[in-house]
Amino acid sequence: MTIVVYKIYFYYLKNYSIYLLQLFFKSLAHFKLIIERDEKMNSEKLNAEQILEIASSQWATAKDIMMLGSVGRNKAYAIRSEISLALYSDNTKLRNRGLVPMVEVLKYFSIDLNYLKDILALHK
Repeated sequence: MTIVVYKIYFYYLKNYSIYLLQLFFKSLAHFKLIIERDEKMNSEKLNAEQILEIASSQWATAKDIMMLGSVGRNKAYAIRSEISLALYSDNTKLRNRGLVPMVEVLKYFSIDLNYLKDILALHK
């Protein structure tokens, strides 16, 4: 009887060990993915020239907000909605669906265009 119990115990122990190894490798893969995302985000930081290029348009899309604020799509839509609610709450202005004024986006992120122009002039 005890031999059968030990065999069952080792069977479950072996399966549990395999399960733990699978979890370990999944967590390693997840950790590697997080590192890759972080490296990608650091490599995608905008320089002064790129920010000025995006800011040169009159209207900002969600993609522009994503790039300027280094935020994801859902957060960019939330920011766009917040800006449009602040601007168009009284319904006296004509709305441009899906777009908000770039000036308001720059104010939201506190981006100083004069400083960026000075930085760009120093690098050239």
